[in-house]
Amino acid sequence: MTIAYDTNIFIYWLDKSSPFFNQSLKALRLLEQSDVNGAVSVLTITELRAGMKSMLDATVLNSFGNNLILVPVDSNVAEIAGDLRQKYSSLRTPDSVHLATALSIGAQKLITNDKYLLNLKDPGIEMTPIMSFSREI
Repeated sequence: MTIAYDTNIFIYWLDKSSPFFNQSLKALRLLEQSDVNGAVSVLTITELRAGMKSMLDATVLNSFGNNLILVPVDSNVAEIAGDLRQKYSSLRTPDSVHLATALSIGAQKLITNDKYLLNLKDPGIEMTPIMSFSREI
């Protein structure tokens, strides 16, 4: 199974004071399962560096080993993202890139806490809210 992750999951995981830290930890622990592969858009690096106001880079994501791949924003992802923006007027460009990335690699799920993504009608992938993971570790 391939699971795509939105940037907000990593932001919560890096910010141990986040009210969603435990849920993000559980969501990321899925990568420890041998039958699970994870994926994120390279846009995640940009968003982490901007959002966390530090010198974060791909090494943070590399800590998950071979079970998490960084997917480039190529012309295929860009076209899918553009189509998604046209279909869903409330969808912001970064969110359309994350969803397009997930769709382009055939992911079965996209784990997110983004209300716009979670409310899309028929996005072509299972949207998994971070709140579906319990707070208890």
